[in-house]
Amino acid sequence: MTEQEHCLGKKPHAMVLSGGGSFGAYGIGIMKSLFTGQSPATGLSRINPTIFTGTSVGSLNACLLVSDPDQEAAIALRSLEQFWFQEMAGRTDLFRVRGDPTNVLDPQRILMQPVDTLLQSGRDAIYYASDLLRRAGSFTSLGGPWLQRPLYMASVSSLVDTSAFIELLRTTVDGRRVSHSPKSLAVVATNWQTGRVMVFTKQDFDKPEAHRYIAASAAVPGVFPPVAIAGELFIDGGVLMNTPLKPAIDLQAETIHVIDLLPPVKELPVVTSELYALQSTLAIVERILVMTVESRLDQDISRIAWINLLLEKGPEIVEGKRRRLTIHRYHPSKPLGGMLDLLNLDADSIEANIKLGFDDAGRHNCQEQGCVLPFAPAPKPTATEHPEVIGL
Repeated sequence: MTEQEHCLGKKPHAMVLSGGGSFGAYGIGIMKSLFTGQSPATGLSRINPTIFTGTSVGSLNACLLVSDPDQEAAIALRSLEQFWFQEMAGRTDLFRVRGDPTNVLDPQRILMQPVDTLLQSGRDAIYYASDLLRRAGSFTSLGGPWLQRPLYMASVSSLVDTSAFIELLRTTVDGRRVSHSPKSLAVVATNWQTGRVMVFTKQDFDKPEAHRYIAASAAVPGVFPPVAIAGELFIDGGVLMNTPLKPAIDLQAETIHVIDLLPPVKELPVVTSELYALQSTLAIVERILVMTVESRLDQDISRIAWINLLLEKGPEIVEGKRRRLTIHRYHPSKPLGGMLDLLNLDADSIEANIKLGFDDAGRHNCQEQGCVLPFAPAPKPTATEHPEVIGL
């Protein structure tokens, strides 16, 4: 069997959608190309995935694709794209900064919505006052020097109001349709108490609080407040698993399309000691984030390539029930933006990212993207990779 026959046969296809805020629109472009048969990754043949896994914004896209009653992925994707433009594009209230002076002092807003503006300002003032009292109460119980304690009291999450986003999820996520869908779903969040990955499958969604699984998966720690589910706190799944590859494998996928919203580590700009000295703290944090997430994914994919190689030599070599996998990996051909752009829901930006994703998938090259084909040679492992010790 050739790789193309393996990829296009009746083997289950899966979409693995990583986290990345508004950059999730890029994934829509990739899927548009794949679902309409315009990508060389599938030999210009249409695919109709039945397995979807996601983290953060990827969990939202995955959930809506699974909940769509239409069995044709391309049609469900059109509904998802409409959702982005009709319900998210241009909205500044989804992640509103409390007490933002540009809103409070906006003459047009005051003229058109005087009562709402006044009430919102009052609610923000009350929230800040109560939050300050709560934090002041814990000041004396904090350890360490007195001058350092204010640093441990400050929280960006106090500034951000996500209630509009939670309400959008509540009115959009249909848990019953998700749980009864013939498609499979896995949504990843991080348990704040235990520090472990939590995977919510479609069977978990037949509950009134189903939308909170998506909110939890997207709750960026320190920026958005954690989400309480069944008495436990959950934060962004990207903390531990930004690209949920393993859940797709657990759901029996054999051809997996991984949409990665970050650039490969090897494509990061070279930084000399002189340039490093000029970099901002934010730029350094961004680079660390990319290195951490991408190196973890690189290792997972490299291990899968080694399993394929071992299976070719003889199934008895590999412990447990393993199978050959095809991994197609999709990277942006250029950076989608920095950390401060993650919440940019400008319609033009969304449209540009969708177009870039569509174009990138249309010129996909497996060798350049680091795809894993079931009958291709495995890459040379790094010092930390051992094919017998894997978590996949």
